[in-house]
Amino acid sequence: MLETKKLRRLAVPAAMVALALALAGCSAGGTTAGGGGESDPLVKVDGSTLIPSGTYETSQSGDKPTDYLELKLTPELAEKAKAKKFKVGIVMHTMQLDWSQLQVRGITDTLESYDAEIVGVADPKWDVEKQLAMIDNMIQLKPDAIIASPTDTAATAAGFKKIQEAGIKLIFMNQQVDGLKYGENFVTVVANEAVKDGMAAAAMLDPYIPKDGTIACVCFGVAFYNVDQREKGFADYFAKERPDVTLKTVEFTDENKTGQIAGDFLTANPDVKGLFAPWDAPGMLVIAAQREQGKNIPMTMMDLGAEDAIALAKGTNVKGVMAQAPYDHGVGEAWATMRALLGEKVGPFYTTPGYAALPNNVLDAWKFIWHQDPPKDLITACKSNKVCAEGEKNAQYLKG
Repeated sequence: MLETKKLRRLAVPAAMVALALALAGCSAGGTTAGGGGESDPLVKVDGSTLIPSGTYETSQSGDKPTDYLELKLTPELAEKAKAKKFKVGIVMHTMQLDWSQLQVRGITDTLESYDAEIVGVADPKWDVEKQLAMIDNMIQLKPDAIIASPTDTAATAAGFKKIQEAGIKLIFMNQQVDGLKYGENFVTVVANEAVKDGMAAAAMLDPYIPKDGTIACVCFGVAFYNVDQREKGFADYFAKERPDVTLKTVEFTDENKTGQIAGDFLTANPDVKGLFAPWDAPGMLVIAAQREQGKNIPMTMMDLGAEDAIALAKGTNVKGVMAQAPYDHGVGEAWATMRALLGEKVGPFYTTPGYAALPNNVLDAWKFIWHQDPPKDLITACKSNKVCAEGEKNAQYLKG
């Protein structure tokens, strides 16, 4: 499905990219599309200045977010949790993403610190029917709580409703499903700052887009509120900051087919000067499709995985990655689970901050997101690119 539209002005506060670029000695609306040299307009920009301040997020129910750190257990609650030996199940939408692996690691590390047991991790691989069946199977294991990421916010509602009906606490990752109510059908939602993250990804792309240029979102065509909010933030930014820019959208529903869809789209739309993808796996398939056509179109995306981190470090046409903090999401979800099972009040919606990753800070971004030192292949990639190698925030990881 293809839609072309001139972006409307929307009522969103101004982002900070103009100030960031001014401080770096460059201007928005540039045309540099090359591979990370000194002429790159973001070479000296502090990524944190590209993330707008303020609150933009709401849950599907209209709830304003609370910082996830408010969920942290006191020492007294931690001791109570350990004594209970709670059992928790995890139902993912897929385990084929670095994001998913980090979520589960954050949950597991935190629950284990409270002597809780993970009874199983379900991986339906994006399949709605499989997820519904796996929910039934997880209920049969009789955990005290289930932490879940829906494959589809509409089609899985009936299945997720069964969890609370079985007397099991339900905690959602990133989004709730349609029709379920806080306090009645689920405990809470822990998410990234999706709108703000989309705006930051747009701010990263902005300086590469010429006046009156055309950009494209390779958007997810499935009902998925959190992803929709990222895409909204991206569009809102350009509507507010660059009303001269035209946005085209092309949708994928099967992540594995994104490359083919993007390739066909780029052939039919040679005017596109910039691209955005709502997470890294389809984003890197778009990069591969470009490569097959000999194109080098600047691109930003969400989520800092192994593949896009290396592309960013090398100074390719991956110009920036607005990284969620899935490990921290998992920590927050585990805290919320323990609090709910101990009878403590938990609010409806919590968020974790992300990290605006650029070539000049990608190693530090990795440490922040992954809670691990950068791997050797990422460090090697960074050393191959002057901008990355000389980035102030990368320096501590390049010693020795």
